[in-house]
Amino acid sequence: MAIPKTIMAEKDQLKDTNACGLIAIAIATNKTFGEVHAIFKRIGRRNKQGVTTWQMKKVLHILGFKIEELDKWKGKTCTTLTLPRKDNYIALTSGHALAVKFGLVKDWTDGRRHRIQQVWKIVAR
Repeated sequence: MAIPKTIMAEKDQLKDTNACGLIAIAIATNKTFGEVHAIFKRIGRRNKQGVTTWQMKKVLHILGFKIEELDKWKGKTCTTLTLPRKDNYIALTSGHALAVKFGLVKDWTDGRRHRIQQVWKIVAR
């Protein structure tokens, strides 16, 4: 399943790259890319620079969300990852982050065999 066009349009307008963590957070939290981008900028991220998991956790906290780290899906790939449809998740692979919303992977990696290293359930505080 592709990334929503509105998010990609905002990303392109801001001329940002290496923004997979920002995109995943925007999708999982129902925020705009611009909102998420502004918070990352406030904590020190520059355009075209990747993010760390620490930065992602901090931004989720600022946005009013907490994460529950799940171990059950370690070792799965983007093709074998199946998550409950009622919750939103962020899955982390080596150097990449993607959102899973309504049980569907929302990323360009959908259908690819990137190995999942962590899965975070995104929960409003």
